[in-house]
Amino acid sequence: MNQNYHTPRNQWIFLFEIPNDYLSLKAVFLIALWLLSNLAIAQSNEFLINGRFKVDGGSNNEARIVLEKDGRKIKTLSGDARFEIGLDYQAIYIISFIKE
Repeated sequence: MNQNYHTPRNQWIFLFEIPNDYLSLKAVFLIALWLLSNLAIAQSNEFLINGRFKVDGGSNNEARIVLEKDGRKIKTLSGDARFEIGLDYQAIYIISFIKE
């Protein structure tokens, strides 16, 4: 007499089981790594510089910040106390702080 004592397995129970073999842990790790790498690629294409501009013994009135990229002047900012500049990668920049 052959009897089957197995109960039917819930088809969604696998979602709550912890993977216990090396291959499934490796797959989970690789998927997580792939998702994190996609987040890193989604970052902006600029390198942001935040700074403060202070003139010793004077004020920032009529002060300027001049930005040059690859030898060409591209931007002039007023010498406010704080500044933020976005720079492209793979370029040479010169940042000059000027006050007459």
